[in-house]
Amino acid sequence: MAGEPRFGMGTIPDDRSVIVVSDLHLGSREDPETSRRFCRFLDYISSGPFPVSCPRWSKKDNGEQNPAGEKWMAPPGRIILLGDILELWDSRWIDRNNSFLDALLPFLRMRDMDCDVVYVVGNHDEDIAEFITSHDEDRKKRKEMEKNRQNKTDEGRIAPAAPDTGVSSGKSQSRCDLTDYSILRVPGPGGRMEPESMKIRWGKDRTLEICNRRYPTPHARGGNLGLDVGGVKYAFIHGQQFDKEQITYTISRAFRQRFDPVDFFQDLASISVTKKMTFLSHVMNMVLAVALLQLFFTPAFFPLVLFIGAIGGIILAVIFLYGIFLFGFRERDQPSSSWLTWACALAFIVIIIILAAGRFYPQSVFPLLFLIPFISSLYILAVISLPMFIAHVKRTAYTLWSSRNMGSKEIVAKKRFDLKKYQYESRVLVFGHTHQADFEAVEGSKSVRLLVNTGTWVDESTQGKCSDHDTFMYIDKTGPCCMRWADEQGIVECYCRKDNSGNRTIPLCEYLVKMNIRLRD
Repeated sequence: MAGEPRFGMGTIPDDRSVIVVSDLHLGSREDPETSRRFCRFLDYISSGPFPVSCPRWSKKDNGEQNPAGEKWMAPPGRIILLGDILELWDSRWIDRNNSFLDALLPFLRMRDMDCDVVYVVGNHDEDIAEFITSHDEDRKKRKEMEKNRQNKTDEGRIAPAAPDTGVSSGKSQSRCDLTDYSILRVPGPGGRMEPESMKIRWGKDRTLEICNRRYPTPHARGGNLGLDVGGVKYAFIHGQQFDKEQITYTISRAFRQRFDPVDFFQDLASISVTKKMTFLSHVMNMVLAVALLQLFFTPAFFPLVLFIGAIGGIILAVIFLYGIFLFGFRERDQPSSSWLTWACALAFIVIIIILAAGRFYPQSVFPLLFLIPFISSLYILAVISLPMFIAHVKRTAYTLWSSRNMGSKEIVAKKRFDLKKYQYESRVLVFGHTHQADFEAVEGSKSVRLLVNTGTWVDESTQGKCSDHDTFMYIDKTGPCCMRWADEQGIVECYCRKDNSGNRTIPLCEYLVKMNIRLRD
């Protein structure tokens, strides 16, 4: 990367390729084996030029037989991860740690490969986009701190400033050395500069770029033209842009802040306390909260409120008494055990005094003690139980308006692809999101001429679905091709599109010839 602009498109050498994969959903409950299969695929393509088999290649151009049916493909110079790589939206057992653990080995392998990596954030891993805004805020705050420090320097001695790794505009960049972290900031709504993309030094001469929803960003140098490979220009989006409704995204753009209530509840459902509670405990707490709420606002149950308050106070006294025994005797050799013993003793004395006062003023004291379990139960309901419930049911609700299971042909037919909003001049638009590997010509457009869906790596056969998986897109100087990793055989094979009856019919390379689609100007 030395000598290249920080956010230019760069070039793909003729002896290298671009590999595009999407929808790995690492850490998902549907397919815990995705990470292992993807690692084996990375090992296969990283060892140099790799063979690809296809039954339609069994004959050579001169008619002679080619029993192997293979072609040799160039190793990747760039891997594009086209969204939903990590499953942060619906992680296995609602525990995001599983997503990070599943992603660890694949990313270590990609870091060791001689290629750049581009991570386009999808809707299931949108939290990754916060890396961009967090680093941008950190950079600005550190710059302000440095400025204040310089102003306080005695006798005019100015200490050297920390390097500014931000780029103010994708249209007017200067050529400079790439630092470990670089931010692309572009004009947003109202002209306000907003972070759009981030590059991280990825090994000696390679980078990891994180992009929000699309790649390349149209604001980068040459970004509106797309990525040029062999004279064909490509643009990449995750594909949630094809969903029927995008309410949260529209609100986020309007207020210039991320608005995602589902992600908020998912964050709460992923905290340690929530993960330790069983489903039964959540149900019991919901019942308890409703019952205590009914008691609190019903005057006829006031004597019962007094009784529950007294019982609650006694239980608290027993808990703190046990704390005195626990930290004062059994765990007294542990750090801070003496401090905890005195804290429990003081709390025990306070509760005993309150209970004694309740003996003489029950209607004033015991209702206050009732508030302790009442407020605690409501808090657990709002912060723990309700988020867990939403985390379980949100997927069912989302499928009502998403474009999941739609192929490229259906997206074009249902007019989910709006040419008026297409910001690129590239001839090929590559996307994922719908889990349907497919390709379709676009008619009546002067810019984009082909839609290609990269499919998914999630094996959904255990859920009774028969969709293909482990599919990806291969791009080199000769053009694009849809492929599939056959894990059991340990080979890469050409992917052929299905017809309406489900039969394999035609690979992308033949489809381009059959439909007379010209991708080069």
